[in-house]
Amino acid sequence: MKALSDEGLLALVKQDNQLAFSQLVSRYRDGLYDYILRKTRREEVAQDSVQEVLLSVWQNRHTLYCDGKGSLAPYLYKSAKYCIIDYYGQRSVEIPFGDLLAELLDYIPNAQSDADAAYLLKELKTLIN
Repeated sequence: MKALSDEGLLALVKQDNQLAFSQLVSRYRDGLYDYILRKTRREEVAQDSVQEVLLSVWQNRHTLYCDGKGSLAPYLYKSAKYCIIDYYGQRSVEIPFGDLLAELLDYIPNAQSDADAAYLLKELKTLIN
């Protein structure tokens, strides 16, 4: 079953094949976890989000489809992105370097020269990334 494409596995999952679903989970679990962990820096958030994304595959299995290349990855990573957005949308979440970011945003309009502003904008982009 490992040799099957995402499209082939999804066709079996649509028939309620739990083994095919397990294969999809094995194929994408680690990559999704790493992606979410890089963005949130919280292991428990990454674990919960991966479970949420994969559970959505099972719950929506009858309406899911692969992209033009026969891959389920775009759906999975877009779902992961929305989990990350939801995580940062919670009021209790503190954005890393948020104080520094606010300070830079306050300072940029008051920069002494275009060079200062350009440098600060570059620093801001680095922090955001």
